[in-house]
Amino acid sequence: MQELDIDSSLKIEGSHIGSVYGNISGLRYSGINYHTAEIRNIEIDSKKELIQINEVNITPRLGKYEFQRKLGHQADWMQAHISRIEIKRPDFDKLLHQKLFMDKISIGESKVYIFRDRRLPRSQKNIPLPVDIIKTFPVDIRIHSCELATSDVAYEEYPEAGYGMTGILKIERIKLSTFSLINHPLPSDLAVI
Repeated sequence: MQELDIDSSLKIEGSHIGSVYGNISGLRYSGINYHTAEIRNIEIDSKKELIQINEVNITPRLGKYEFQRKLGHQADWMQAHISRIEIKRPDFDKLLHQKLFMDKISIGESKVYIFRDRRLPRSQKNIPLPVDIIKTFPVDIRIHSCELATSDVAYEEYPEAGYGMTGILKIERIKLSTFSLINHPLPSDLAVI
């Protein structure tokens, strides 16, 4: 899709989505950063109350040392593979109102590799924690539960005084679950968070 133009005068108040079915395959995005995201297949089916995303790959477009030299400061170089993401019971009507409400998001087996070269200067900007980043999203997010299937994460770092050796932290067979992911809580939500 290039230069997608949606008429902003379209009135969505009182609109209702009856049923939705769609299948997108071979999606690739290379934005202004130095990574490419590819998705093999996305299937949307409102009758099954399911959005399924298969084979997500994030690949760098530069080598791990070249990437940070080009930026001129430390940054995370990342390579990732996510086998599947399932969104169960999404509220399609709320999507029209910039609200991402769903019962559950399940992330399948994943492998993530991150590299950072600590010999380069640190970026002077303050990088917020993930919870603070989620709060800045312009859409309301309400997810009853989140689940990550058994996955592996490796973080490699070239220390500031590494003498030619890197260190690697590996987290293998991690499995996570959480409840009530809400980015803009209401006063009534605070009792359940």
